[in-house]
Amino acid sequence: MNTSTPSRHAPSTTTQSSPDAANRLGDSIGLRLGGVVALGAITYIHGLDVKSKLDEVPYLGVGYILLMVSCVIAAALLLSPGRTARRFGWQFGATVAALTFIGFVLTRTVGLPNAMDDKGNWGETLGIWSLITEGAMVVMGIVATGLFRSRSAHTAR
Repeated sequence: MNTSTPSRHAPSTTTQSSPDAANRLGDSIGLRLGGVVALGAITYIHGLDVKSKLDEVPYLGVGYILLMVSCVIAAALLLSPGRTARRFGWQFGATVAALTFIGFVLTRTVGLPNAMDDKGNWGETLGIWSLITEGAMVVMGIVATGLFRSRSAHTAR
């Protein structure tokens, strides 16, 4: 019997780079709370501006409302006890944040129908904070779902 290779049933030594360690990070309460904070910040930032958007460009105001509801749903999923729900929360939250980031860039570059006033307005404080929180959510979502994926691949073997 070759003792240099570990048995399938032998306890493994887990290092920080192993899939088990990656899974603990990707599913950790700390990272999930970071996602909840980012989603909360996105909701708060857009909540500050929703009234004026509803008055100025109603379809963008409705979009803000849908964004805020989506962020609350994603945050609830991140806090749920089910691993599958948390994975979907990361995917959903990161997608919503990425689409919002893209929407911001579009309003500042080519503009949107009936919303040309913000073209070139890259220095707006709320907009900068929005980009920071959306970018953070996208990065956390990519990290978490990538780590979920590496764990799934590891357990499939």
